[in-house]
Amino acid sequence: MNDKTKHYILAGLGIAAILFLGYKVLNPKKPDLNKELGIPVDYKSTVIKYLDETFGADKVHSEFVSNASTSYITSWAKAILSGSPTFTDNGKTYKTGGGKAI
Repeated sequence: MNDKTKHYILAGLGIAAILFLGYKVLNPKKPDLNKELGIPVDYKSTVIKYLDETFGADKVHSEFVSNASTSYITSWAKAILSGSPTFTDNGKTYKTGGGKAI
């Protein structure tokens, strides 16, 4: 490879890196939206509200949700919002009504 070719390759990689970083900075991940209201979904609040409505208000619900993994809460909230009877997290299937493993 001659020196000109090496310079073109390096310039191309530099431009690609600049474009990628610009894309990441100017195009941040958009939050999931509530389809009915068009507002961002707060998954923890969704699960806590569901538990309170299903089993009665109890501070244990918010403590449980605060200690649970983010992926578990996100999967559970998406199941609640979609009306699905079950949800899956890390290869395990759970009942939407209560969050217990099946």
